[in-house]
Amino acid sequence: MRGEALYVTLRVPDPAALTAAAALARLGSPAPAWLERGRVWHHSGVGWAFAEPAGVWLNPNKERGVRWAGGGEPWTASRARAGESEIWVLVRDRGSRPEAGVIRSLNERGEPAPEALVCAGLWRMGFAGGTEAALGWGRAAGEVRSAHCGLLVNPHSQAHRVCAPATGLDELGRLLEQLKREAT
Repeated sequence: MRGEALYVTLRVPDPAALTAAAALARLGSPAPAWLERGRVWHHSGVGWAFAEPAGVWLNPNKERGVRWAGGGEPWTASRARAGESEIWVLVRDRGSRPEAGVIRSLNERGEPAPEALVCAGLWRMGFAGGTEAALGWGRAAGEVRSAHCGLLVNPHSQAHRVCAPATGLDELGRLLEQLKREAT
């Protein structure tokens, strides 16, 4: 699969992520050592859609974007420290089409929209221990199951995937396409 990805986060500490981290710590299950919220864009076409991310893809006054064109670790070096595993929770509202607004903006500017464009919310978190245990804790932290279990995803209105970080653009593209189909 060709293409690239763009990860967008706030430039300042994210109040939603800070609140979620504090709430997860109070829920009693293993809380993540760190938690970050953003959104991820992926296109599998030719060219560099995210070469100039300001404007259409992000607001440069409050957000920063990190491109990933494959190879190495996505979104710069992993935040996970020694003995921690990073877990992703990809989220997409059911029935939403975040790509439509960007495509409309690009068309209004006279720019072509990238092929096979897809977007989702991304919660990144780090847990002490191995990947399998961290995946279990990520699932417990992610999907709301009761007043005392889960927080990041409402399974009634959002499709989601809890997974280890994508190791390549192909894997990221597959995850996002599956999520997009599930949310339709």
